[in-house]
Amino acid sequence: MKRLLTFALLSTSCILFADESRMRNIENRLTCLEDCGQNCCCLINPPARPYTPDCWGLYVNVDPLIWQAHVNGLGLVIQTNGSTDFFNTAGQSRVQNLNYDWDWGFRLGLGLNTTHDAWDILLQWTSWCTDAKRDFTAGPNQANFPHFGHPRELNEISANSVTSKWELRYNILDLEGAREFWVSKCVSLRPFGGLRSAWIDQKEFNIDLKDLSIPLYENYSIQQSDRFWGIGIRSGLDMQWGIAGGFSLFNNFAGNLLYSYHSVKHKEKGDDENLFDVENFYHLGSAIFDMQLGIRYDWISCDCCYHVGLDLGWEHHWHPGQNQFLLFVDDVLASKYVANQGDLGIQGYFLKVRFDF
Repeated sequence: MKRLLTFALLSTSCILFADESRMRNIENRLTCLEDCGQNCCCLINPPARPYTPDCWGLYVNVDPLIWQAHVNGLGLVIQTNGSTDFFNTAGQSRVQNLNYDWDWGFRLGLGLNTTHDAWDILLQWTSWCTDAKRDFTAGPNQANFPHFGHPRELNEISANSVTSKWELRYNILDLEGAREFWVSKCVSLRPFGGLRSAWIDQKEFNIDLKDLSIPLYENYSIQQSDRFWGIGIRSGLDMQWGIAGGFSLFNNFAGNLLYSYHSVKHKEKGDDENLFDVENFYHLGSAIFDMQLGIRYDWISCDCCYHVGLDLGWEHHWHPGQNQFLLFVDDVLASKYVANQGDLGIQGYFLKVRFDF
């Protein structure tokens, strides 16, 4: 009984001592913060940028971009090999897709380094245009069976010649607030949140089929476009690992949830005759995910008022369900279609130049 009582007293003393130690630690931190004055915030996750209230606090960044886009679900035709019949055992058929180009774009940013807890505010605009083309002709014992086109008009019909073009205009406007701080002597984090507005205009996706196996028309044309706009919430995390001599590695990630709309237009023509013209306008929720990875160099002046940063890296932007073109699938129920046939992915390289003053 005495042993049990002694153990209980010791346990209670340990618990009280641990609680007293934690309270003393908190009181010491609070006392230190009170003694430090306005810059007390720097002791808790100290800012990873110079804390210079006497400077302008502005910064600009300019990013040349070289990107390439890919959209799945935009197969043009299935090309047979060894036979002009779709159902055959002579050779392996293959889906013919667009050839996507690499194109230049830019990203411009204007930011403010505030003196309130070392927060920063950034307004950034990204603009990029690209296209994709593919023209080909069937060879001997080959035939091109179209993927797009209404089955009532093109059922079991192949084309000898195919011409196609896809064009994209991409504009993004971001407004975000953030705080970059050290979590160790070489690692910093920059959590941020804000707003994003996106204009993604697939101006044209046209396919021209010529020399049809059943000569209903000399030229059969499918013309499509998709105008997208959205606005919503943006949140993410920038991470940096210092190496030495001003060099570091970085990895940035952001997610965006937008309230958006698609305005999809679909037209098919036989020669110059307009066979039908359909428009689909609707609202929905959309997501965009962004990721960057690369190497960075930073230089800061002696008075900490001026900073030059250079980033070189690779980035990827994923737009789930961005392919909303109409695909008609029934030659009996003429109005039956499917959409949401694929994602838009944009990847490439960038060089970021930042100047703080």
